[in-house]
Amino acid sequence: MKVTAVLRTGFVLPAILIAILPVPAGAQERNAASTLGAGNSAAERYAYGIDFLKRGRSFERATAHLEEAVRQESKSQQYRLALGCAYASRAASLADAASRLSWFSEAQAGYPQRLAAWEAAQKDENDPLYGKPRPQLPSFRTRDDNQPFTLTLPEAMTQIRSLGKQAIAEWDRALELATTKSERAEAHYVRGWGVRLLRSRGWIGYDSQPLDIEGLPEAEEVTKAFLAATEEDPADARCWQSLGDAHIGESANARGARDKPAALAAYRQALSLQKRNATLWYRLYDLQRTDDPEQAKEALRQAALSDPGNAYPLYRLAGLLFYETPYSLFHKELQEAVRLRRLNGYRPPTYAETGKRVLAASSKESEKTAQEAVASIERGNKAPRYVAPLYQAPVPALLKGAWNLRVLMGASSDTSNPTIWHTVSLSASGYARVAAGQRNEREALRAARAVVAMGYKIMGNLGNKALPLGVNDLGMFNSGGFIVLTGYEALADVYKALGETAAAERVTSERGTFNKGFSDHLRANQKARQYSYGGN
Repeated sequence: MKVTAVLRTGFVLPAILIAILPVPAGAQERNAASTLGAGNSAAERYAYGIDFLKRGRSFERATAHLEEAVRQESKSQQYRLALGCAYASRAASLADAASRLSWFSEAQAGYPQRLAAWEAAQKDENDPLYGKPRPQLPSFRTRDDNQPFTLTLPEAMTQIRSLGKQAIAEWDRALELATTKSERAEAHYVRGWGVRLLRSRGWIGYDSQPLDIEGLPEAEEVTKAFLAATEEDPADARCWQSLGDAHIGESANARGARDKPAALAAYRQALSLQKRNATLWYRLYDLQRTDDPEQAKEALRQAALSDPGNAYPLYRLAGLLFYETPYSLFHKELQEAVRLRRLNGYRPPTYAETGKRVLAASSKESEKTAQEAVASIERGNKAPRYVAPLYQAPVPALLKGAWNLRVLMGASSDTSNPTIWHTVSLSASGYARVAAGQRNEREALRAARAVVAMGYKIMGNLGNKALPLGVNDLGMFNSGGFIVLTGYEALADVYKALGETAAAERVTSERGTFNKGFSDHLRANQKARQYSYGGN
């Protein structure tokens, strides 16, 4: 989850909220290139260095090993590429730490309050914090080596700029040393992602701009690097996907793509080489769902084939199908009512009022589409799992550890947006009420029950997970709970419309029981969060 952190210096920093946890025992990692003697071969040094990079650990040690490998074999393109990645990775780790300085100060300031809450909880067995370990004073460390971060912001900036400059120099030298098409393709590919890492959101800079690193290429150079990679090796799907990402832009927001047609063309070329790339099919869905719904539906169908057993694409498909029907008015009118109510106290329409407008606009074709949407929800409910996917950028293995420190890219710009699932649940619930009004008992009960089951599927076993829930888990828990409540309410209304009063009362009671447990769990999570992180 991205938040904006403001340092005491006044810089505004986009940052990823990371919990500052106690240091695990035995986790100290020293800058010990000396663990290998001077007589180790370049190949051994290289193997040690890239192992650290791939694991996202001890970037300074990786740098020392790779510097020695390059010293021994200065004309090795492979070693030069890796050394550039080591410099950039350490720069990323320092930037990550520096971006959390103000939050660390806040966590320290909030420690006495967390400690007092914990002490009070030990006197009450019903308190969620009862029996929890005593909260520890936060420590602040770089995440690649778990060492204390003691630099001031200016000192960190100096080191980061120096490392970035060295990284670019190594990648440029590697490109000069390339002698084959595959070597040149690899050099362009790695350099493109390396520069993108140095330019990525999350870096510390004036007005949230990339760092002032001498020789840092502009964003257009990243696109040119990936284009060159595709020209050198047109059969490499990674290069085409990377080119598509570059056309999306540095924000990584598919809906705000810098050049959507070019991005689509590059992604389609990548899929022609690697058809079962689910993450790319999700990206195509997101790029096309507004402008070309038919292509977006096909992308979701392909995603379901590429990601079998996941309810996620089936629920997405249901949302697209419902959006084409009048039943989506149940969500659209409520959304508009909320907006107007904030302005002037506007009263939202009742389900009955919206239902009349839906009936007036509905047709046999829209009913058929709604039935297809409900069937898609039902297939999702029967799937073994629900996983909201994160977009997997084709970052080189030697940069992935550092990339994961600084950049979290969603599969869709709205992957964790609960409004999407509200659209599905409210449309399906509205369809259930309309069907009940038409005395279509089978369709009415089928749709309402599908919504309830969908909510439980999204919640999964999160209710049994240790508190506090992480940001993504909490989002799914909230969304799933809302959907369960929405489905129960619709099911009760359906029974009422069908004249089954006892069944309606039973469902209403079940909804109340669920709502109490759901609300209690959210309150316990909030208290556990305050204990762990000092959040509000």
